[in-house]
Amino acid sequence: MPATHQIHSQISHSARQHRLRNICSSRRGFTLIELLVVIAIIAILIALLLPAVQQAREAARRSDCRNRLKQIGLALHNYHETHSVFPPGTVMGSAFPQTGWCNFPASGSSVRNGPPWTVLILPFLDESNRYNLFVFEEPFTGFANHAPTGTHPHGSAANHTEFLKGNPKFQCPSDINSQAGANNSSYFGVNGGATGPASGRCSTQTDRWFFTNGILHTDSRIRMRDITDGSTNVFMVAESKYQLRPGSRTPADAHYGWASSDSSHQAPGEIPGVQVGARWQINYLDSDGSKTDTGYSNRGAMSGAFGSFHEGGCHVCMADGSVHFLSENMDLTTYRTLSDRDDGLPIGGFQK
Repeated sequence: MPATHQIHSQISHSARQHRLRNICSSRRGFTLIELLVVIAIIAILIALLLPAVQQAREAARRSDCRNRLKQIGLALHNYHETHSVFPPGTVMGSAFPQTGWCNFPASGSSVRNGPPWTVLILPFLDESNRYNLFVFEEPFTGFANHAPTGTHPHGSAANHTEFLKGNPKFQCPSDINSQAGANNSSYFGVNGGATGPASGRCSTQTDRWFFTNGILHTDSRIRMRDITDGSTNVFMVAESKYQLRPGSRTPADAHYGWASSDSSHQAPGEIPGVQVGARWQINYLDSDGSKTDTGYSNRGAMSGAFGSFHEGGCHVCMADGSVHFLSENMDLTTYRTLSDRDDGLPIGGFQK
């Protein structure tokens, strides 16, 4: 082979190898446009999947919330089985009914802030050790806003210490106030319901109503036979997002908790700490007890309305122990009637 031809052949072969190396090198990475397209596709996929993930998580929280309320209902039934009566909504030692019965006497009288139903059922929630830490002969905290003093509204030092501790069994996982260490409650005993003047209704302030025509009211002693409307037709415990929490009222630490007694220090105008009546529509107030003064203004949402962070309604436990989800759009009259244990009004087949 001539030398010139051999040289040209070597040059041609070298050029081909160089082009191949360039091609392979260019195929090892992405162009900027290709990279941006990939990022955009990933972002779209995340945007499509995130709501589904959030819905799945909320469905799990909602199921957990329902189960916790179910356990509370079972505990109340076991209490009734043991004592032949449901626990008082709160023990205060007052004589009901009477004229102005909700004007609890001031500190130093025979009336004192006693234990709420949430504490009384602890042994039936496998919480006997916690139950034994409370001192039942001493006052319980109603409304906390300073150090315990042994007088209303604060409980004794021992009871106030336990009041400040959280209890997950009374916290719905969907409730934004159910943070680690928080002492909130998402479940309130239903003390009744009505609108306008009615026997069994106490009203000392425009925003503060509570009742005695339900199952768990102040100093109640309701037996199953007293629920003449039928245990499947009467609310016993309802979900709420309206418990007054720290930060929504001055002073900043003013709040109620899962172990709150009735707040009886501002006669007139007492407020049950873990009771609620059916006065306002479910979820009528968009805010919650950590952002709005739900105890002393805003039409008394804490003591007058059911509510939750679930979309469209809230859970309730009926007197028979069954748990249902109520629509926030249910008929208001029916909703109030279902909170009254013995009004004799027909409500069969109500829309939940």
